[in-house]
Amino acid sequence: MIIHSHVFEFLSKLEQNNTREWFHDNRLLYEESLQSISEFANELITKIASFDASVLNETAKTSLFRIYRDLRFSPDKRPYKTHFGIYIVKGGKSSPLAGYYLHIQNNASEVAGGLWSPEKEVLAKVRQEIYYEPEIFLNILKNKEFEKTFKGLSPFEQLKSLPRGYSSDFQYKDLLKHKHYCVGKSFTNEEVLDKNFINTCIKTFKIMYPFNHYFNTIIQ
Repeated sequence: MIIHSHVFEFLSKLEQNNTREWFHDNRLLYEESLQSISEFANELITKIASFDASVLNETAKTSLFRIYRDLRFSPDKRPYKTHFGIYIVKGGKSSPLAGYYLHIQNNASEVAGGLWSPEKEVLAKVRQEIYYEPEIFLNILKNKEFEKTFKGLSPFEQLKSLPRGYSSDFQYKDLLKHKHYCVGKSFTNEEVLDKNFINTCIKTFKIMYPFNHYFNTIIQ
């Protein structure tokens, strides 16, 4: 199972022509790309389910984000995303659980996962668990294979100071400042188009599994 080159052809053209008129005229190229991504997503789900059975009932339909942008509250009025996003997790892409994310974008693809923008109650539970038993989380982060693959937690959006209620004496206070608990690894277009990319994804997601399992045990 591969991602076809016409996916990047479509996405690169969409970057330059992000209008409803162009999209309508090139609908066939979009549909061909969507089919390639959907088939890849279904194969990913099957392979992930071999080590994380919680995703067994998911499909491309429950996992693939729409390409249409929500313009209601955005000053950016471009109608379409310039990437395909696949989030594989129990309950589908809107689930509050930690899952496996594949981002396909021209020159900006990524295999990622974890907890993105968790609800306030979920974030509070995670921080509390890290605070009272930091060694469990640290053992996951410091696993040699995990550390080599992801190079640590994503630094995107962190608090400047500790959340209210936590002692400044806590040795690992930086772990409590995250608003998202995610990891990821970037890939070039050439790497994504490689015939072995699906195996690379699975290897990466398998290394990520204890990370996701940690959060989902807390949430559930």
